[in-house]
Amino acid sequence: MATKKKPYTKSSLIPLSSIVSNPSVKSKGIYAYNILTHIRRQWEASVGRIKEFSFPYKFRDGVLSVAVTDSIWYSEIKFLKKEILEKISAVNSEVTELRFTLTDDKVISPLSPPKELPPVYRALSDNEINSIENTAELIKDPELREIFRNAMSKSLSKG
Repeated sequence: MATKKKPYTKSSLIPLSSIVSNPSVKSKGIYAYNILTHIRRQWEASVGRIKEFSFPYKFRDGVLSVAVTDSIWYSEIKFLKKEILEKISAVNSEVTELRFTLTDDKVISPLSPPKELPPVYRALSDNEINSIENTAELIKDPELREIFRNAMSKSLSKG
């Protein structure tokens, strides 16, 4: 004979907020996803017209990463960073920093974040350039030497 399950009572239920705020759940990324979803819902109210050219795509360790599709708006949004951070922090106090990435992905919607952002390159230091040149000089074949220089420069400049 099958045992009959007892119905849940209000006192036996655990609030979802206590589950989501649990450290083990936070470490699994569910917590960050929940924060990101909440911010995405408030994005338009927080940034106004800028939402047409931007999309929050990642939240981790207090840092909200935002993709921007237009270079002019990318410059503008960087000037408004402090103001946007204040508005976003009012929505969710866990956001402590904003990072913007310029992307050529023209399709931005709350349902589909940019698939892959272009890599960010930094300028090489004089020391890195000298190191590449000194190593490249050891390669006798000129074509292979040039390939090596380009590969090393690109690899070291990825931020």
